Amino acid sequence: MDTQDSERKEEIVPQKTIPTPKTDGHAIAALVLGIVAVISPFQLFGLGGLVGIILGTIGLYQVSMSARRGENSLAHSGKVLSIIGLVLSVLALIVTIIMLVRFSGMMGSFSRFPSNNFRPTMMYHRFWF
Repeated sequence: MDTQDSERKEEIVPQKTIPTPKTDGHAIAALVLGIVAVISPFQLFGLGGLVGIILGTIGLYQVSMSARRGENSLAHSGKVLSIIGLVLSVLALIVTIIMLVRFSGMMGSFSRFPSNNFRPTMMYHRFWF
């Protein structure tokens, strides 16, 4: 029995643990910047989306060069959200410029009227004592 127990102890090999894949920091930063760019397109007028596109591209490149070929969903999502946020920022900037031009044109039409029309008229009362 002693020989059988010693053989069993030798046969038991600890199982190898599979390491969890480390997520790329560029991909996470691209995802966060993409979400912020979509939620608030007026913030810095697309700078977050532009930086998110750059970081997403770096993250995709790093994943393609490493052995983790299938783990690029965060980088793809960040890049797509950053592109959408950048497009929304450009559209918001165009709408803002159009509104400013239209309202400045309306303000220019007020200057054609004489300034006396906008002053309140005073009633003249003469009191005879």
